[in-house]
Amino acid sequence: MFRYKIILPVAFLFLSVTSISQTGGVSVKMDVPGSVTAGTSFAVKLFFSKGSIQSFSRLFQDLPAGLQAVSVNPANADFSFQDKRVRMIWFRLPETDTFSVVYSVQVDYRLKGKFTLGGTFSYVDNGDRKSIQLPEKEITILPSPSTDARLIVDIKDFEKKVSSVLPAASAPEVFCLRNVTPSGNLPGEEIVTLLVYKGNLTSFGKLEETIPAGYTAVAVERKDGLFTFRDGMARFLWMNLPADPWFIISYRLIPQSETKGGGYLLKGAFSCTSQNRTFTVPVSVTAQPLAKLDKTALSTLVDAVASGKGEIPLLASEETKPAAQPASRLPASDAAKEEKKPSVQQPPKATVSSARSEEKKSTQESIPNAKIPVVAEKTNKPAVVSEHTLPEAADEKYVLLPEKGVYFRVQIAATRNKVNIPQHFRRMKITDEVRLEKSEGWYKYTIGSFVTYEDARKYKEELIRKTLLKDAFVIAYYNGKRIPVQEALSMIHSSMR
Repeated sequence: MFRYKIILPVAFLFLSVTSISQTGGVSVKMDVPGSVTAGTSFAVKLFFSKGSIQSFSRLFQDLPAGLQAVSVNPANADFSFQDKRVRMIWFRLPETDTFSVVYSVQVDYRLKGKFTLGGTFSYVDNGDRKSIQLPEKEITILPSPSTDARLIVDIKDFEKKVSSVLPAASAPEVFCLRNVTPSGNLPGEEIVTLLVYKGNLTSFGKLEETIPAGYTAVAVERKDGLFTFRDGMARFLWMNLPADPWFIISYRLIPQSETKGGGYLLKGAFSCTSQNRTFTVPVSVTAQPLAKLDKTALSTLVDAVASGKGEIPLLASEETKPAAQPASRLPASDAAKEEKKPSVQQPPKATVSSARSEEKKSTQESIPNAKIPVVAEKTNKPAVVSEHTLPEAADEKYVLLPEKGVYFRVQIAATRNKVNIPQHFRRMKITDEVRLEKSEGWYKYTIGSFVTYEDARKYKEELIRKTLLKDAFVIAYYNGKRIPVQEALSMIHSSMR
């Protein structure tokens, strides 16, 4: 009977969504359980059929107070959870016709009652903005049998009865240690061993490690977790953490044939949920050979760290400041360099400007990793033209169209004379969509549309690494007009207050 309760609403959801988007063939299905127990977590699974759309899309879902969302498998989306809203934003959708997204929802241990979960998926199709409303699914929260009945609150009353008088969540005693040793199998191959101490926490957990370029990560010990390695990130996921207060996990770090071993820096973070809030602790390095220690020795090490005789990393609530990320954030000084450094790669047979009059201002402020849900109102990937120069009509295909709000692009070239865009940049191994704009007598060529400066900067670095570009820089726009990068960052910062 329980199985039918799950399958029938999902089938109904599929029919409802496809009837809304018959012309574009776009559909979204949602799979959630019919009931959950307070104090545990459940998975929200979303299945997308994207039809012909490729570029900017977003999905919003609202959760009632008492629920906390954590990304599990975002499928290239920029995932965030703030002000009780789940946001997923794609600059470019996955290549496959269908894909899925998974995130975990932690339920406060004091909850009971029923709530509904729906959502909105928005996208741009041939220049037209369209939306799909996900039919709502009702979920029942069963009270936790281990919670005092006097503490249990209906989810409809949780925000006014509990949230307003809820004391600040105390950080759980959690730490994570890392030790790296040679594997003894292949030259340069190493075993990364991690000790995770999480106390009595049993809900969702995630450990992420940034893997240096030129290396591959393969799981050795997962401790019943899900291991993935994608886009330079090794990730262990647990919908429910192991019962033991501490445990060991490990992975194999394998250099590619052309990579020399050593000389890299690993960065990692362990995230967990406690008291309906998410906490993150950075992974600390230890000289202790974790892989060689027996259980007694490991217990002694854990006791030493937990008792204060060893170093305990400080935790930061994601509700008070950004969680520690495996990849380092861009310091303000780097933003100033981005503003001031000379312009860009000189394509073959083209004169490239080094002038950047519109990006002179530097900044001393830290750069917020804010997200502005701006839907790009442009698409139409240009067809390849083989002529040496482009006719005026063909130029129109490549003209940069304005978007709404604040966004960032990457400028890759500026020339005095027009060039054949597809032919010219294909020689430089650039396959992404290049757009053209004319300013101050120069033809400027840009790529991308990003809602955060950090994403644009990462994309710029990837372009330089994977193509024949020698230089590029990030530029900012507001409602289709170029503005200084710092001004854009200030606007984003102000909008988040």
